[in-house]
Amino acid sequence: MSVIKLDNQKFEVAQLSQVAREQYNAILFTEGKLKSLNSNRENLQKARRSVAELVSQNLPEKAHPNKKNGIVTINGDKFVVDDFAEETKKHLNHIIELDKKLALLDMEMSMVQTARHSYVKTLSRHLQTAA
Repeated sequence: MSVIKLDNQKFEVAQLSQVAREQYNAILFTEGKLKSLNSNRENLQKARRSVAELVSQNLPEKAHPNKKNGIVTINGDKFVVDDFAEETKKHLNHIIELDKKLALLDMEMSMVQTARHSYVKTLSRHLQTAA
């Protein structure tokens, strides 16, 4: 027997109306989706840290202070992109792509959180009117 607690009240899932069960199932779906997205985010962050470590181990000399074009800033220090080894340039591009994926993932997480909040509010309103 599954019981949910909402607004300090307990409800048996089996006793919920069809509409309320649909909202409850949508909440469960979004919670599972958020868990999956969070796991993906953690994996992407680990990958980014690993690649960033590789880059930090292969830094060229710092850029001349007057150099303005073709510069990348790493931990506050400026470097000329052309001074990096080809493999390190690939790693820099991987970091850029990982940052893009993380940003998209954050956006998706925000959308799912918003949906979950909406489902909870709808379920709460439905249960209040049914009581």
